[in-house]
Amino acid sequence: MLQKMRAGAQTLGAKILAGIICFVLVVFGFGAFNLFAVSEPAVVKVNGDSVTEDELLRSVQVQRQNFRRMYGSDLDPSYVESVINNQTVLRQLINNRLVRQKAEQIGFESSKKEFVDRLQTNPAFQQDGEFDPEQFVRVISRAGFSPQSYEASAREDEVITRLVRTLENTSFVTEREVRDASSIAGQTRDIAFVTFVSNSFLGDYEPTDEEVLEYFEENSGDFMTREEYEVAYVLLDRKVFETDLVIDDTDVLESYEAEKKVAESNAERKSSHILLHVGDERTKEDAISQLLEVRQRVSDGESFSEIAEEISDDVSTAVNGGDLGFAGRGYYVPEFEQVLFSMEADEVSEPFETEFGVHIIQLHEIQEVERTPFEEREAQIRESILADLATPAYEEAIAELDRITFEDNLSLEPAATALGLEIQYQAGINRSNGEPPFDAYRVRDELLDGDVLNIDANSRPIEVSDSQTLVGRIVSRTEPKLRPVDEVRPQIEGGLKSMRARRLAEEARDGALASLEETKDYSSVANEFEFEWTTYDATQKNNTEVNRNILEAAFAERLPSDEERKILSVDVSPIEFAIVVVSRMELGDYNELPQAQQTQVRDELLDGLKTNGLVSFIDSLRSEATLKYQVQEFAEIP
Repeated sequence: MLQKMRAGAQTLGAKILAGIICFVLVVFGFGAFNLFAVSEPAVVKVNGDSVTEDELLRSVQVQRQNFRRMYGSDLDPSYVESVINNQTVLRQLINNRLVRQKAEQIGFESSKKEFVDRLQTNPAFQQDGEFDPEQFVRVISRAGFSPQSYEASAREDEVITRLVRTLENTSFVTEREVRDASSIAGQTRDIAFVTFVSNSFLGDYEPTDEEVLEYFEENSGDFMTREEYEVAYVLLDRKVFETDLVIDDTDVLESYEAEKKVAESNAERKSSHILLHVGDERTKEDAISQLLEVRQRVSDGESFSEIAEEISDDVSTAVNGGDLGFAGRGYYVPEFEQVLFSMEADEVSEPFETEFGVHIIQLHEIQEVERTPFEEREAQIRESILADLATPAYEEAIAELDRITFEDNLSLEPAATALGLEIQYQAGINRSNGEPPFDAYRVRDELLDGDVLNIDANSRPIEVSDSQTLVGRIVSRTEPKLRPVDEVRPQIEGGLKSMRARRLAEEARDGALASLEETKDYSSVANEFEFEWTTYDATQKNNTEVNRNILEAAFAERLPSDEERKILSVDVSPIEFAIVVVSRMELGDYNELPQAQQTQVRDELLDGLKTNGLVSFIDSLRSEATLKYQVQEFAEIP
């Protein structure tokens, strides 16, 4: 069976799907992928518009992948899943659907032609500067999309983006608001504090046998062994399907050159722009004419930066000569990006229009792309090509594994026989621990769930990595039992010492605080409780030398008069307790702030208004929406 599937991974077979896509694109247009669509179960209907189960699961998967890519693959999987799960992602999908519906109601749309144009000019889908259906299939399938679902998602994103930008453009801040915000943001306060740390109160205390036994009996549930399982499993490995494949050296070199071209076309660009709004006071034609004159003035030797400061309607960049800094693809609206990434360094563009008005761009610099030598990349590129060619047969084997183990869900023998796989075993697996391929929390969590636990059935196929998939079932289990007290004695003794030290630290803080509130004699209280005050005069909220919890407490208090002092009790952490004294306060002066800080205050205030406006807008849409949940477990999502 595997040999047959391996044969299907040869170059010709791997190109079949891409060939179908070419045919459909040429003959019917992109929307013809609806011909191959099947009805998918809905999780919820938003004003009659379905959010499907496939859409939800794909979005969860993609967001988790992006989260790990952004913050590192070493993150605790349980933390990633607590942040990105079915509930949180479904709420996002509902919000997106509501915003898209409102956008379409208003008249915003993303046409099929615009989508196809963006598709064909996207470097991620190109080979040698031309749209390549094979590359397109590879990229979107890795993200969990079919052509149809990718089009729907991309067009929805574009419509949502246009409406959101329109809403953001209605937000503005007044000069008075900026000055008030600056006075608060720039305020300073005099603070003094002392901390009482638990470790300082450990002393030479040793828990008695009676205390240990009492704690053990009262908290016996904390000292149970975990339920453990012996698991039988079969493992599919994509490398099995790579063994008979031959990669031509020319293909490897071409892939390397294609990588280089994509990297160069995506290199960040440093630019400046001038924007002229269009409306009752200025027509589109007038704006184009004025910017053509600007282009000529720059060609004659005038400073683009000085002209931008003089005439640009983009207030946030005009103060810096229209400077936009470095940015890559995906940062600007499509019309702006298309012009920017078609320019050469030191070139000034022709005037062009976006939803914001008419622009002209000066491109200052294209960031140099550092390329790894071919000799260092060759092996990785070869592996990638092999993986791409083997993937169709590997995925076919996964589907076959899923079918067989579902139809005969109490045994792995039929699947092992049909696919030529070995049934392997691993004992001692629990929720927290396992050896490869069960060393990842996600794999154990998917395995130890539902019917696998309840009736010892086969699991569904579980992705161990990009190249390995397994199906497992429980062979035997070891029930939890209470561990002997002597085995957990060191743990209990350490806990009792820590609890006592924490209690003494908190009592010392509270005693000093009571004495201070009664006497207001800061020196004598410090002597009585044997500590020294740490003081910071005229400190700001961004002082990195002071603990964040202490700063937040100090700046949350109002100080009605110059003479008054506020005495605060602050829990810095579960093992550290503080007394904080706040005295003199001075508001910041907008006129004394550097230009960059003034701009920062304005931008942060405007960003806050934009965010609050968008949140209120979505809340309004949700309050008027009809949500019909088709899967009851999601019905209580707020």
